[in-house]
Amino acid sequence: MAGLCEGGNEPPGSLKASKHGHSTTTALLKVTEDIRKAMDMGEVTALTLLDFSNAFGSVDIDLLLAKMKTLHLSDNTLSWMDSYLRDRQQCVSLDNQFSQWRCTKAGVPQGSVLGPLLFSIYINDISKNLQYCRYHLYADDLQLYIHSRPNTINESIDKLNCDLATVSTWAANFGLALNSSKTQAIIIGHKRLVNSLNNSNLSVIQERKAQLLGNGNKMQGYSGSEDEVIGKKKRKAFLDLLLEASLGGVKLTDTELREEVDTFMFEGHDTTSAGMCWALYMLGLHPEVQAKAFEEQERVFQGSTRSVTMKDLSEMKYLEQVIKESLRLYPSVPFIGRLLNEDIEIGGYKLPAGCILTLHIYQVHRNPKQFPNPHKFDPDNFLPERIAKRHPYAYVPFSAGPRNCVGQKFALLEEKTVLSYMLRNFKWSSLDKVEDIKLVAELVLRPENGIRLKITKRGDKRL
Repeated sequence: MAGLCEGGNEPPGSLKASKHGHSTTTALLKVTEDIRKAMDMGEVTALTLLDFSNAFGSVDIDLLLAKMKTLHLSDNTLSWMDSYLRDRQQCVSLDNQFSQWRCTKAGVPQGSVLGPLLFSIYINDISKNLQYCRYHLYADDLQLYIHSRPNTINESIDKLNCDLATVSTWAANFGLALNSSKTQAIIIGHKRLVNSLNNSNLSVIQERKAQLLGNGNKMQGYSGSEDEVIGKKKRKAFLDLLLEASLGGVKLTDTELREEVDTFMFEGHDTTSAGMCWALYMLGLHPEVQAKAFEEQERVFQGSTRSVTMKDLSEMKYLEQVIKESLRLYPSVPFIGRLLNEDIEIGGYKLPAGCILTLHIYQVHRNPKQFPNPHKFDPDNFLPERIAKRHPYAYVPFSAGPRNCVGQKFALLEEKTVLSYMLRNFKWSSLDKVEDIKLVAELVLRPENGIRLKITKRGDKRL
């Protein structure tokens, strides 16, 4: 492109780029070799094909020119490109039929060799936002994919979804939108490997459904039996609740049931692990809090190395306060969005239906009216008497209302289980000050350069 522009060699107006066939198909061929190698190694690939709606026409010219300046192009090239993009004529051809020429003052040219080049420059930082996936870009078609062993495919799909959400947010910030009608997701691998991913879960669902039908649509063992560890009536498993709802109301296929269970089990993988890391960081910064949490563990386990039970978890009141306070200061999901279905008025401002509102949970949790000394790590913020004095929506790490996180209780149990083990077996010391940690507020709140922790084994504990 620079060669065409430098020295007055401007691109002729008739310069065109041809593209035979559908760009998505062409793009898929580009990653075929990589997928084939993964298959030869016994891996499967989770792949998403993305298409941007009106991509070339949605390019912000000012932002594009700012990015071009970073490529060290000459002033002559940048000046020509500025003039060309803001005042050019364009027509569309199809099967040797041409539309009328029209003036265009936005986007990048379609049908010209410059279009894909300029669009590539416009989105050249997309790779910096991807945490897990490989990617390939062809014109305005993007492929995200990740390889994994068959037994870890659900975790890889979760990572793919994480990067997909990041791309969607990134695109919106640059005035682009994903074309949902052209977005496709597939799993590629040897047939026996792909089939094995779903057969085990489906067989459990089918077996459980047969039990339910044989018992008059009610699961046995729940009406009055008590759990010998907790001493309370047993609660139905998530799958059983879905099965009963499916048989009594909205019909769900076995595949749809499996997808719901997979979402519940794996969607919180990244958020929960981030929450545990922040909790350990806080414990490492506050040895007096860590000591108090360890004393609670000693009272619960009395020196035993047995596995954690539900009864144990219910007695870990202080550890739960530590986790909640960590989530207050460092919410795993730092912001959420809501689409308005009707006009509303907030603070004297009328917000029309169709707007997307973003709630910055990170800032909400630092409201001094609700949390005195809001930047201080204080697990006592979650003593019952303090909670009772706060607004119910002052603390929303799992969102709130009818669209809150369906797995929030499950996530807390996961964190308490893992952190209990960590506390009983290790001492933790944080090596970085709070002011030295640079936060990256993506889909999940992360430290830009990680967290450094010093880990010391406790006494003669057997691991």
